[in-house]
Amino acid sequence: MINDLNRTTLIGYLAADAEVKNAKGKDFVTFSIATNTRWKDKDGNPQRQAEWHNIVVWKGRGPIKYAADLKKGDRVYLEGQLHYDFYEKKMGNENVKIPTVEIYANNIERLTERAADESSEAA
Repeated sequence: MINDLNRTTLIGYLAADAEVKNAKGKDFVTFSIATNTRWKDKDGNPQRQAEWHNIVVWKGRGPIKYAADLKKGDRVYLEGQLHYDFYEKKMGNENVKIPTVEIYANNIERLTERAADESSEAA
């Protein structure tokens, strides 16, 4: 029998420095990456579209110290699982549920090389 599978693999660029956060006593790191799709339109002109992905690295689940060192512009390879949730936002007199999609990363590799004095890697 085949087990269920929730796996996502991405290669993309960080939109901003990774941020260390804490919620209910649990440390985690968040960042967003952009993945780009390129093609040529019917006239042969190059086109590009970016997709943005919100990444979360939970302590004990992924390389949190390594993730905290990621900087804007770093190119990364990551593996993780899709996580769907929602938050409530007041719109007029109603509370509206806004859906969110995050990737809970458990494996991250920085593909961007840095000078030795810039790196403070903690794998």
